[in-house]
Amino acid sequence: MNGSAPLAPLTRPERLLFGLLLLLGIALRLSHLGGPSLWWDEANTMNHTHTTETPLRLVDPDYSDQPFLYHVVIYGWDRLLVDGFGLTEPASYWKDLGLRLFPALAGIASLVVGFALMRRLTRSNPMALGALFVLGIAVFQVYYAQELRVYSLEVLLGLASAYCMVRALEEDRWPWWLGMAVCNALMLYGHYISALFIFCFNACYVLSMPWTWRLLLRWTAWNGIMMILCVPALYHMVLVNETIHDWDYIWYPHPDLRTLYITYKNFFAGFGYQPMAYRLLLALAFALMAVAAWALRRRPLALILLGVMAFGPVLMNWQIWRMREFPMYEDRTMIVSGAFAALLAGAGIGALPRVWMRWAAALAFAALTAPNLADYYRGVLHPVREHRLAICDKVDFRSAANYLESRWEEGDLLAHDSLFTAFPMKVYFHHAQAHLGPTPLDAVIYARAFGYVTMLQHMGVFPVLAADAVKGHPRIWLIEGFGHTADDQPQSEHVLDWLKRHFRLTETHTFDGVRLYLFERKPGE
Repeated sequence: MNGSAPLAPLTRPERLLFGLLLLLGIALRLSHLGGPSLWWDEANTMNHTHTTETPLRLVDPDYSDQPFLYHVVIYGWDRLLVDGFGLTEPASYWKDLGLRLFPALAGIASLVVGFALMRRLTRSNPMALGALFVLGIAVFQVYYAQELRVYSLEVLLGLASAYCMVRALEEDRWPWWLGMAVCNALMLYGHYISALFIFCFNACYVLSMPWTWRLLLRWTAWNGIMMILCVPALYHMVLVNETIHDWDYIWYPHPDLRTLYITYKNFFAGFGYQPMAYRLLLALAFALMAVAAWALRRRPLALILLGVMAFGPVLMNWQIWRMREFPMYEDRTMIVSGAFAALLAGAGIGALPRVWMRWAAALAFAALTAPNLADYYRGVLHPVREHRLAICDKVDFRSAANYLESRWEEGDLLAHDSLFTAFPMKVYFHHAQAHLGPTPLDAVIYARAFGYVTMLQHMGVFPVLAADAVKGHPRIWLIEGFGHTADDQPQSEHVLDWLKRHFRLTETHTFDGVRLYLFERKPGE
């Protein structure tokens, strides 16, 4: 594909627009970055990072149920914050902001790589600028650029892999082949769902073979190198899959056609509750995708790559979890497809034939996105659980931890009723804690529902028999996290009732979505 048209240089107005759009994307990703406390998933990242003695433990399913790339990266990032900037206070706004700065930077870098990819694919500066605009304001991308999880890094690696792939197919130079292989391997070490993205990259090549068949041997050889690099990740992925297969309790509904609608709605609108805005936004996004597809009909590689990556992994993931007994379908795992969908819709803005039409489409897209962005920054979640699978309210664990620190006495114990509170408080509060189970059945239920008993015990969050855990502790603090969304309500009744029977409730303190109870031992107990 060496006969591709050269890239047109950006004009001065286009350079100005690029700078403004990039600044908009940066502002959205940095705004309110340290505001919410770390929630369950973010704290899970930190607990994996700090409770694993050596990197080799990260490929042992008894110590980690997740790929290890992000944990190693965040461990180094955390050491930089502590040793380089002195951010040693765990329950502080600035420490949370510093931690989340890494995913934010990955999200910002994705904007630059996405723009470069679209310029090269489309050979159209207006289409690339439109793509940058939509990727920059997409609520889903903003959400995960502000969360201490691997997803924004996965987007960066996925877009970088696509860019290297396009350069390799156009120029046939080894640095681009190497970049493609390394980025794909790193994606798999970041999240095992990336196997679907890697498969779809290969599907893109197969579909482009009428124009690229001479590169088949090189493509095969470099994919072979990538697979060799992935052997430890593939080994751990098989072990994790076996554990998931043995889970007895179903957390999520099996995906259906409505799930696909919700997935693409979330890609553009996030998890908020603005039905009129997000329905119109999704309709506009699909209309713009159709415009872009028509405009790219004579650029087959661009149409194939954007179309396959925007829809292929989602459909494959959807079908896989329809067939599995345990349906672990989550929108967030498809975030790389969300980025390609945003690029394709944005390209449609730039493909419109008149400048006034582009501005009208961009303003309409911004107007429909704004209410959904406002919901995100205000912490408003959709009340229907299927619209926010694996997403919970980000409640104020930080204030609860600081209050506990001020009231803590020798011999106190902090009790948990669930992992929802146990993971964040393990990060924020470094005193005696236990996940209470009033009966032996609680531990059995957790073992059958989550598996990974050794891992949860190692992290100190597996339920222990309440009667044993409270021995020698005159005061017990119980923390209850409940959030504000309809079905994110506290489920601590069994632990609370047990404590009330054996201790005397003396204090209750409520924060934003968090409640603390102080129990003191009854005389004679």
